[in-house]
Amino acid sequence: MRPRIAIVGGGIGGLTTAIALARTGATVEVLEQATELAALGASLQLGPNAVRLLDALELLPELREIGVLTPAVELRRWDDDTVLLRTELGPAMEEHFGAPQLDFFRPDLYRVLAAQCRCASAPASSASTRTTKRSTWYSRTAAGAGPTRLSPRTGSTRPCGGT
Repeated sequence: MRPRIAIVGGGIGGLTTAIALARTGATVEVLEQATELAALGASLQLGPNAVRLLDALELLPELREIGVLTPAVELRRWDDDTVLLRTELGPAMEEHFGAPQLDFFRPDLYRVLAAQCRCASAPASSASTRTTKRSTWYSRTAAGAGPTRLSPRTGSTRPCGGT
């Protein structure tokens, strides 16, 4: 029996978690209070450790298409533009850490994650999203026996996971 997991929040973290769990064989439902999964925001920078985790989800080729590999960062003196410090990023960072640091337009990253979550890439797994579902609390029965229950704002409760 596959575990059933509810993830409260359809942001970048919630969608990434849903993809990872679906690929382990879990049935995942993402509950988002917004009326639609909207790509909002401006810029987001992900360091090598975060990108390495997304690579483990087989997302790196698509992320390279939408991300920017910044060659370096420079700190400059305000009055004469003298370079005080230059840190190489780009290929040097990828070689050192084994994964790149990528800068994203946040809505582009979000669209990639939402598309992966909708298609639930692993053949034997599933992930789905439900919008306008605002969860207010969860409960666990005494001593951890029985399923965790999630209560949407409607006041109804339903099981949302395994034991």
